[in-house]
Amino acid sequence: MNPLDAFVQLRVAVAFLGEKHATGWWESEFLCETGIRYLAFAFPRTPILSAVQGATEAARRVHDERIGKRGAIHLFRLPYVAELMVFERLRENEKQAVARVVAVPEGRDDALARLHDLAPAPENGQEGAIFIGTENPIFDMTVIRRMAALYLGAFESDKRVFPFLEISP
Repeated sequence: MNPLDAFVQLRVAVAFLGEKHATGWWESEFLCETGIRYLAFAFPRTPILSAVQGATEAARRVHDERIGKRGAIHLFRLPYVAELMVFERLRENEKQAVARVVAVPEGRDDALARLHDLAPAPENGQEGAIFIGTENPIFDMTVIRRMAALYLGAFESDKRVFPFLEISP
């Protein structure tokens, strides 16, 4: 799997697991079955993209409250060009109904399995905002695996983590 697809998989899995129906880290319920059916009425051509975007925004707000916006990037806040790349990949994915790279998890176990696929092992015991590096490329598999390990450890141990990278002005 290329790093962009791995990043998108990580974002979708964490967005799903953080929603109210799973762990309640944020109040949205876009990625559950009911949320997607509801969005299919308003956005019949792009219900999954709309659900991921809605959940991403909910997650972004919570992460920003815990990390801050200035000088940091995280799973749900990227530089503009990187966000465009993620959006384009999700949009392409929505059009490719047969060969989807990204699919909404079917439940908590499915989402955790996706994190297990990305993470070498869960990192347990940490909580809160966690600094994981300076100016590493966000679409780097080392960064993606570390984020996946931190989120996996948090979801398995009922803690909340907010990994971030520091960027210079």
